[in-house]
Amino acid sequence: MGRGALHTSRFGPVSSALSPFSGDYSSRHPRMVVMNPLPSWRLLHDRLGAQKVAKEIVNLLKDPDIIVPNRVYLESTGVENTVKYLEEAGVTFPFVCKSSSKMHLEHHRMTLVFGRRGLKDLDLPCSAESYANHSGILHKLYVIGETHFVYGRPSLKNFAMSDDRSNVIFSTSDVAKADSVSPLNAGKHGEPTSQTRPVSANKISRISEMMRRVLGSSLVGIDVIVQDGTGKHVIIDINDFPGYHEVGIRKFQTALLQLLRTGPCNCFGSQEGNKSS
Repeated sequence: MGRGALHTSRFGPVSSALSPFSGDYSSRHPRMVVMNPLPSWRLLHDRLGAQKVAKEIVNLLKDPDIIVPNRVYLESTGVENTVKYLEEAGVTFPFVCKSSSKMHLEHHRMTLVFGRRGLKDLDLPCSAESYANHSGILHKLYVIGETHFVYGRPSLKNFAMSDDRSNVIFSTSDVAKADSVSPLNAGKHGEPTSQTRPVSANKISRISEMMRRVLGSSLVGIDVIVQDGTGKHVIIDINDFPGYHEVGIRKFQTALLQLLRTGPCNCFGSQEGNKSS
């Protein structure tokens, strides 16, 4: 139930594409309804593009409790230059460095930098973003048209700034899968403290709806964490055509059939996206 297509020539009166067909294919099948427009697909396969989408969602929602981490793209070498760019962008220690491309074989590989000492060892270029403590709980939001599901997953533990600690290189596939067991994560149920705040169903619903309006996409995954203390909902990633294994076959099929009946979102991005496709 991951990336793929519904291989059928007709579903009711129109064909429905669930995978990123070429623009040529779409132009030869004008009645085909594209669930995830090609421009949006391309955008989300670039980490910087996905970050821009998240930022736009936050700006449009105008909710001070829904945010994105402070981020900056680092490509110049030299500790002094790096410090300058981090300070200008408001990126604080600890921060996470991520590959700029999601198409790279090691796009799940990231580096946690605790203090200035680790700057000299960074593998540039990378996207650096402030790390928000969240009691080791990641909320995976699966969007299927107007339906969405949220599942909690293990995530990185709470960390503090430290100039004495070396960088930690990790893979999200090792620390943030449903069954992940790692010294870096907080286990299946996280590490609740007095600072832990619950996820808001209302905020999740608004994030899901605005994402559809911005992208015009109907099958998307969003990673959200809830910042300790403040309760702010932080959008840390958006993925096109996520795996829906946690949702389960029956729920996925029901939501997908409903989506095929109602059609994709007639939103900001969808009309332009389908024309571009």
